[in-house]
Amino acid sequence: FPSHDKVGFDRVTNLNGIRVLPPYESPEKANQWVRGFLRAADGGDFTITGPRLRLCFSGCRWNKMVFAMVGIADEEGYRFQRWLGQLTQVVENAIWQQPERFKPGAKSSSRFTFDHDLVKPSSDPASFPDQLSCRLSTHRQQRLDQSGEYDDIVDTDLFRVEDGIPIKMEPSEITAGSYVLPIIRFNYFRNIDRFGITATVLRAQVFPAEGREKMANADWEFDVPMDIGV
Repeated sequence: FPSHDKVGFDRVTNLNGIRVLPPYESPEKANQWVRGFLRAADGGDFTITGPRLRLCFSGCRWNKMVFAMVGIADEEGYRFQRWLGQLTQVVENAIWQQPERFKPGAKSSSRFTFDHDLVKPSSDPASFPDQLSCRLSTHRQQRLDQSGEYDDIVDTDLFRVEDGIPIKMEPSEITAGSYVLPIIRFNYFRNIDRFGITATVLRAQVFPAEGREKMANADWEFDVPMDIGV
């Protein structure tokens, strides 16, 4: 399937067609945390459109979107969760079959482990459902203060639609309880001998939670002179 088609996850039937590329090994950081790429059958990024998912937290803190995974109570979300498990297994199998491609010097996969818990329990399971944490797409930008430091700038395309017109949103404007229709790119990581899947939101349509919209502080106007009614 062409990567630009943004294929829905439920139409990706041949997960075995995914290409799992060896990670880039930096000589300065040998055997530490490294990133590897997944490719679709046509060679493009492995990118899909997910189902509509509900956000657990406001503001996309730490440049992440955390989605509520409520199990069978959300049929489409549950199918997506099962699909994520199948994706994880396919990537693990590819790495285990050729361990030397994925860690220099490895003769077997006996020391390897794989993080199957892309969907993780909440730290407060009595109050919150299981959670799927996805990164927001970012790029590095040098600060203007001549310090030589860099910041991670979110470049995920976030928008809502009003009267048929897309309106750009900042991560800080998105509130808990909103629903999001995301386009997600999947890759993987290796941290010494541990592997796992990474998910990055490239674009998302936001369906804001109903309720009174909070006015920005800068939009309040002074009422002068003030009538105190005495």
